[in-house]
Amino acid sequence: MPDDIDKLGPRVFVLRTVEGYRVRPAYVGVRAGQGLRVCNLTSDRITLFLGDPDIALVAGLEKAGRRTAPRAAGGLVEVGPGQCRSFAVAAPRKLRNYPYTVYVHEGRTFAEGESCPEIIVEP
Repeated sequence: MPDDIDKLGPRVFVLRTVEGYRVRPAYVGVRAGQGLRVCNLTSDRITLFLGDPDIALVAGLEKAGRRTAPRAAGGLVEVGPGQCRSFAVAAPRKLRNYPYTVYVHEGRTFAEGESCPEIIVEP
């Protein structure tokens, strides 16, 4: 199991607490081309929105590291209740931090981190 996690890259969890919907961790560091796994631990459908056109997630990393034909996910990524989806972080023009938001559809609200959630692309 740890080998599969390593292949799929760091994980971002969306969960519901007594305080509302949360993103954990708020900051996640990845390298360009590395996988990022988004896990929705709520009973609601979520949409992750990357507001900067300089970064995108590319679908194609699947369970147990098996690859399918890559297809662009763009700046919007939907994850169903209780599901995880894996993506590769497309190489942006700049290595820096990229804020994102997570919208919880049935809750009609945004999930929050300790601060604004960010994907940090490292060299």
